[in-house]
Amino acid sequence: MARMPSSVLRFRIAASAAAMVFAAAGPPALAQGATAASAAATAASASSPATAAAPTPASRTDEGATCIRDITHLQGLRTNELAAMSLVVGLSGTGDGKLPGTMLSLQELLHRFGLTQADITGLNAANVALVHVTVTIPENGARDGDHLDVKVSSISGAKSLKGGRLVQCPLLGPLATPRPGLIDYALASGEVVLEDPAVPTVGVVKGGAVMECDFRPSFIQNGRITLVLDRDHASFSIASAISKVINDAEAELGQTIAVADGPAQIVVQVPLAEQAAPASFISRVLELPVLMPDLRARIVINRRTGAIVITSDVRIDPVIFSLRGMTINTLSPPLVPTAAQPLAKTEHFALFAPDKNHVGASAQQLVDAFNQLQVPLDDQIAAIWELKHAGRLHAEVIEN
Repeated sequence: MARMPSSVLRFRIAASAAAMVFAAAGPPALAQGATAASAAATAASASSPATAAAPTPASRTDEGATCIRDITHLQGLRTNELAAMSLVVGLSGTGDGKLPGTMLSLQELLHRFGLTQADITGLNAANVALVHVTVTIPENGARDGDHLDVKVSSISGAKSLKGGRLVQCPLLGPLATPRPGLIDYALASGEVVLEDPAVPTVGVVKGGAVMECDFRPSFIQNGRITLVLDRDHASFSIASAISKVINDAEAELGQTIAVADGPAQIVVQVPLAEQAAPASFISRVLELPVLMPDLRARIVINRRTGAIVITSDVRIDPVIFSLRGMTINTLSPPLVPTAAQPLAKTEHFALFAPDKNHVGASAQQLVDAFNQLQVPLDDQIAAIWELKHAGRLHAEVIEN
């Protein structure tokens, strides 16, 4: 077989060894550009596992800048959960009333209405179930009189909550334990509806919780708000970029109101004139556009969906390894055939123009090789991890 020019990048699969050869010849390697032959080969393999190269963050323009609100959230502005223990009554013999915990709760309920222990002897305890009650307060809080959905879950031996009714119960705040003077944020009661008939021990009371007081989120502390970067965007460079954008847009000349406090949060001083009504200031800050700096090269793998996302700045140094018959070769020049390891017949190949700015293989080339040669998902993932462990793949690999 004729030797290919050193300025040409080639991929080939060895038929006799069922091996994929990923070879980079010549000092430069492709960063993004592929010839028409490469694009056609990739399009023809649409049935292969989903593998994509993400756009380069540095390629963003002012028009494509990211709003601060899209990558951060206000500390303190989050959901909260209220909880209680109660009973579901009116069941058709599917309860757990014979268990000690349920009987004790039933006695306390009757005593609350002035009945004595002797009055429960004739009750059908199989119609009662002990349940855990929860209500989720939205991140924007809730106001007195608001109605919220209630989730009811059996915590004992009840077979089904179908047809039951939740006995009114007070809902306590997060991590609260009943004690005198504790605030009852809401009262919950109503008909229990099964959302999933396959799970009859969990149900919902639609709008069954009525707020008895305001539950307001607390996101301003000592006149400051804290912006928390999403986990996937937390970095010193992005935190610094955001603080600079805020200072340029909102701070008086020579003043600093935003400071990056580590890689994941930015502390912002609310101007004194706007602390009484900070909504307008916070809105302006969250809508500010920020040009994203170069992020760390990253490969994200999701086995469940079969997706692999590779940022375009991922680089692979010259290396060769074999895994379950698959060979990846990014050496330059290619290995010389020997009697022990001859070059096998080539069935599939693609030609790529070189990129003189980089040495090694690029994410786009890896994507094209996987797609064109229809490499199985498990082998794709194995190849990525082997390259990473060998120290030849320069990227953060995240597997979900």
